[in-house]
Amino acid sequence: MVPAPRPTSSYVAESEVTSGEFRLRDVSEGNAGWTSIDVPDGFVTSIAASDGIVVGSMQDSIGTQSIFAISNDGVRTLAFDPGDVPQSGSVLKDGSVVFGLGNDNSGDYRVLRWDPIKGTSENLLKSPGIWSETVLVGDALYLNRPHEDRRVCIDRAPVADLSRLTTVECAEQGGRINYLRATDEYLTYMVYPDDGECGTVHGISAERAAALKNVGCISRAVADSKVVAWTGAPSETSLGLDFSHAALGALSGGRVYDLGETEVGAAAVCAGAVYWVWHDDDRPIEPAQIRRWRPGSPDVEIIYSSPDEDEVNGFTTSAPTCGGGRVFIQRIGWLGTSKEEFLSAPLE
Repeated sequence: MVPAPRPTSSYVAESEVTSGEFRLRDVSEGNAGWTSIDVPDGFVTSIAASDGIVVGSMQDSIGTQSIFAISNDGVRTLAFDPGDVPQSGSVLKDGSVVFGLGNDNSGDYRVLRWDPIKGTSENLLKSPGIWSETVLVGDALYLNRPHEDRRVCIDRAPVADLSRLTTVECAEQGGRINYLRATDEYLTYMVYPDDGECGTVHGISAERAAALKNVGCISRAVADSKVVAWTGAPSETSLGLDFSHAALGALSGGRVYDLGETEVGAAAVCAGAVYWVWHDDDRPIEPAQIRRWRPGSPDVEIIYSSPDEDEVNGFTTSAPTCGGGRVFIQRIGWLGTSKEEFLSAPLE
């Protein structure tokens, strides 16, 4: 069912923050459950997946932007003109993909639909001079953009006819709406009253619409029908804001849980569980980890550990993403000759 456009309503946690007294349990088994996916050469900038297909955007060594699709029919790519910058994609039921595409030279934005099997593409929407974020939920596309009164709003339209835009919600004058995310037919986005880092996470599903409040600063968030996860404000240092360290919280069953720390926006919600990247900058040799918490469990599980050997033979590990029943990460070695690797594991 496609979520109907309707205003969000307040949702307040039933209790104060629960102490994060979780047992840390390593279930990674030497990363045996992770397999490598052969992606085109270049730096992958976004990833999305559905049953049987993985799509993403990437940039090659000379700066050319493209999108790719990996399925049982092989790997297909679609390159773009200079200045074009593809954003996160979404997969439709027919196997075609939808990407938002901005242009650094013209400042224009368009929504592109690409069928990697047929090799055809079409522009579904053009937005001169205005960049947006786009996300697909069911057969509806949501995007944020300023309206004529200069308020930033989130709009919705069926993919079959993006001229039928309806407004879901608008921020107050001077505020903004961004960080659109979709998980299992559930849409979340952030509403900020100004240009600060603290906002409110709003959600829309077929069953309810809600706004999470009274849990402190929320900088980024994502949710499905079972759990909401968010990161707080970035840490403040003498050099400015540090986005590599932020508090990680979760809401499930009316209770709020402290899950420790991660990078700002580095949490994912997959099949009712929270996944995030963890690292300890105070100990440079400490391997990065991907951690998971299932609501109701007393354990925070380590499901992946970076295979670092020393300060030279180490890796940078990305935040997790999920789709098509799998969780995905990227890693790249610190050596100059290292090639980016793309790994996935089944959701349990």
